[in-house]
Amino acid sequence: MKPYEERLSDARGIYAQGLRSVAETPAPKGQKFPVGAFVKIAADLGPMMSHFPSDRYARVEYTYAHAYPHFGGSDKDYSLLVQRDDGRWSSSAWYRESQLTEVTDAAQLAALRTALKAVGVEL
Repeated sequence: MKPYEERLSDARGIYAQGLRSVAETPAPKGQKFPVGAFVKIAADLGPMMSHFPSDRYARVEYTYAHAYPHFGGSDKDYSLLVQRDDGRWSSSAWYRESQLTEVTDAAQLAALRTALKAVGVEL
């Protein structure tokens, strides 16, 4: 078995490759929020998602249908890069489109872009 660090490096490479693939593929026609859009996650996600990060900002990574078009997935289920309480960002999926609101305030968008750049995320 490979050491943990090597497996982690492999996983990061596969994840990055997947994100590049999504970036090079047109989004499904029904996808409301484009890749890279900033959204606000609802405060109440319901009992089935009570363990998910909520009431915070996130950046759209892709929908299930965008990442896995051969599986007939939904263009209403999103993988997000979520801002954590400690200032870091991490991926979390699958949020429903109805649980998200697009961020349009210019000052808030600038602050979110700055926060992502501060942790080395390319925009």
